[in-house]
Amino acid sequence: MKRFNLGNSTKHGDASGLESRWDLINTVTKVADLSIDFTGADVVWFLAPSNVKRTLLSNQIATGRPLVTNEKTFYVNTYISSPISDLSNEGFRPREPFGFVHELMHLFDTADDHYGDHKNDLGTGGWGNMSGAQVDFLAWDKWTFGWISDQQVRCAPTNATSIHWIKPSTIKGSYEKLLMIPISNSKFLAVESVRNSGLNFKIPVPMLGAIVYLIDTNVLDQQFVNGGGINILCPTNRSCDYAPMIHSFPLGGAALKPGESITAQGFRISILESGEFGDVVKVEVA
Repeated sequence: MKRFNLGNSTKHGDASGLESRWDLINTVTKVADLSIDFTGADVVWFLAPSNVKRTLLSNQIATGRPLVTNEKTFYVNTYISSPISDLSNEGFRPREPFGFVHELMHLFDTADDHYGDHKNDLGTGGWGNMSGAQVDFLAWDKWTFGWISDQQVRCAPTNATSIHWIKPSTIKGSYEKLLMIPISNSKFLAVESVRNSGLNFKIPVPMLGAIVYLIDTNVLDQQFVNGGGINILCPTNRSCDYAPMIHSFPLGGAALKPGESITAQGFRISILESGEFGDVVKVEVA
């Protein structure tokens, strides 16, 4: 019997577990290569059997080396995943099922991490699945994935005051769910309504409201650092460190409530009304 020590005590991206991860990957690949033809594969994902608990094998990411098989070499990150069926008290992770979906998006090369370094005003904090993997995807992500259509995105005029009603992106229906304010060809302000529905069901009431974030597609395209290109904006008149979630949730207090506003990039964004229906947002030149 061989032990790899990759249970819950070894964190997902902790460098100390890198050798053990590659040891497991190479051990399994040596056996699998005898019966699997990897010619048509783009990525390889190691998924544990359904009776394996997270205390024995948790979600892991192996980086920095290629995965070599008889047929081809893979140069993308390799993921090791505990079974999504493991919901026992011994192995349950409150982050699931969001963490599983987060890694799936990486696996299919659909999205990069957004979380960044919130202390230096970089990244999305805990907002969006591609940040802390505790909640649903940002409406911006859903739009770029093709999960919401162009018709569900409102564009605010930049030379006049305008009022917009946006619905939560987590509710079912072809409603308008994202407000965009163009700053330049590559820079935009985005506003979306957050409610504890759909995959946002874990978000507590004090965190609900409208979140505003700055998007720079030039930085997103380059993605030199995690979090580059999407920054959640925090109102200057209060702290945004409020985060009553099970895990750390940076910028958890960033959502605007009725009567609150934020000024950024030459625009003032105010919340006029708020409820289960979403948010009524006023945009004006500052």
